[in-house]
Amino acid sequence: MMCRCLLIAWCICSSQVSYADYNQCMVLTTEWLVDHSSVICVVDVAGNEVESKPNILSTLKGNAAKLDWPLKKAELEGYFYFGPPASGTVRLLFINENGELWQAVQLGRKHSDSPTLFEAFYGVDQYGKIHLSESSLFRAIRTHIAVQPSKSIARLSTSNHFARSGIEAPSDFPFESAEETFVLVVDFNTRRRDFYLRQLSEGDCAERLHAIRELSQLVDTAAVAGIEAATRVTGVNPSYTGRWAELRVDRLSDESVRLAARKALKEIEKSRQLR
Repeated sequence: MMCRCLLIAWCICSSQVSYADYNQCMVLTTEWLVDHSSVICVVDVAGNEVESKPNILSTLKGNAAKLDWPLKKAELEGYFYFGPPASGTVRLLFINENGELWQAVQLGRKHSDSPTLFEAFYGVDQYGKIHLSESSLFRAIRTHIAVQPSKSIARLSTSNHFARSGIEAPSDFPFESAEETFVLVVDFNTRRRDFYLRQLSEGDCAERLHAIRELSQLVDTAAVAGIEAATRVTGVNPSYTGRWAELRVDRLSDESVRLAARKALKEIEKSRQLR
């Protein structure tokens, strides 16, 4: 199933130059799209999307009436970009401040008893929750539009891709197939930091390891303090991770979290010295 998704993503994006690993795909998250879109609207293209302005059915953000149609597609330099289906006559559009299309999402899909991930995929949030219905996607969009903007937090380092395009993909997507990896495009801010600080204090071992990896990327005293506290944790609920190549399962424990926290602090200190 994932191989089929990758094939579709490659077909959609193969016209772009890729500067990254052939098997790595970026996924623009719901929150990132909301924050970086000046207009979010639902349109009916009625089979004439190129020649004329579509019928604007509703607008969730901005003023769709003032857009210059047809829209140009936004330039997303480097990597392959994986997104939900964008065909059909009724589509949800995310449009940037230059009047360029970030992403289109097909709405009004036909029911299928056994949909593939691509057919059922409407988007994903910055914490890896997949939207498998229109209602879930729209609820997430309206919720994020309503919240107050969160203060940005700097990262210890950024990639060459970020220098070229201003877009970074730091978090693993919760799906991998063979050597293909999906990563989420997110913004680093205080809301995201606080989410992972809670996960670092309340999650099981696997969740705390994930939180350490996220927080260790930030130039932030609260994030470092949370990681330092994790070097002394006890009584964490265990979790398990599979090693498919060796056909075995490893049990993660308190010590796994403490070791990861100590290693992260060393890496943070090394990064500080290099800055």
